[in-house]
Amino acid sequence: HSWRVEQLGNQAGLLEGSALPGEGQTVIAAHNHLSSTESGPFSLLNHLEANERLFIRKPDGNMLQYRVWQNLLVDADAFDEVGSYVNEKSLVLITCENETIDGGYQDRRIIIADPV
Repeated sequence: HSWRVEQLGNQAGLLEGSALPGEGQTVIAAHNHLSSTESGPFSLLNHLEANERLFIRKPDGNMLQYRVWQNLLVDADAFDEVGSYVNEKSLVLITCENETIDGGYQDRRIIIADPV
């Protein structure tokens, strides 16, 4: 397993094998910062709290609504730990956190939300 997201740049992307929002378990990854002076799409992910709402607009215009269930900081490679929290309809948002001196990351910020 790997959560390598170098190619995302300033965009968010679906994890390979993930379902589209509203069609099953959706895992979306994005950077929390692009450089030392530029924020990434998930720069404020660590501020989300339980019961806050997330909205995703589908291409057909329909709006999906999710409620944050968990905001977790996990080890950078804790795939099994994250899997124990999600269900088949969860929206999972992932970003890196706590950069190391060699350019890697110690942790991942994981937001788990369920449909409302």
